Amino acid sequence: MKNTIKKNGLFKDFTDRDIDNMLSETNIIKKKYNKNSYIFEQEDIPKYMFVLLSGRVQVEKTDINGKRTIVNIFKDGGTVFGEVYLYINQPYDYSCLAVEDSEILSIPKKYFLEDEKTQVQKKLTNNMLEVLSRKAFYLNQKLIILGSFTLRQKLSNYLLQMCEDSGKVKLQFNREELADYVGTTRPSLSRELMSMEADGLIQVEKNLILINDMERLKEIS
Repeated sequence: MKNTIKKNGLFKDFTDRDIDNMLSETNIIKKKYNKNSYIFEQEDIPKYMFVLLSGRVQVEKTDINGKRTIVNIFKDGGTVFGEVYLYINQPYDYSCLAVEDSEILSIPKKYFLEDEKTQVQKKLTNNMLEVLSRKAFYLNQKLIILGSFTLRQKLSNYLLQMCEDSGKVKLQFNREELADYVGTTRPSLSRELMSMEADGLIQVEKNLILINDMERLKEIS
């Protein structure tokens, strides 16, 4: 578990002893969530920051018409989530669902706000600033996608953001999840991917997309 925790930047420069000291705090909770159970729901008041130890969770939003939008999916051990809302006094705008059996560490808000901080708490608080900055960058990238006018523009922006230097994009979503992520339906997504492939922009291979024409994608985005 220690190696899993140290994978995230929130625990940068943490020693095994630091982690032991943190986990010895009685108000830090390690809990197992069954598949399809919620870690938190829309309108809940934030009380914890969460660390994914194992499993897979999905941050999603459901509008008044029942339309679901997937904001993000976390599957890497050590991933931190829920930290953005920790410092603001308003309910969650999103829900977080365990999409498979998961184990999660919950660190209470007050752990970061105590006046007399231990060295471990100081490290954690300082690292939090970097994590929040990266989160803000990610949200900005998501806004670029959702702010695009056409589905092709949305997909082009997504592929450009996710591509490796080799021009490969390893999809972290299945087709239905990707459709929710870019704000469309699965049939529309499939049609547009086929159209982009026919136009020579990309090549789709199951959960891998190869970018054939990077410059044209940039022009579209």
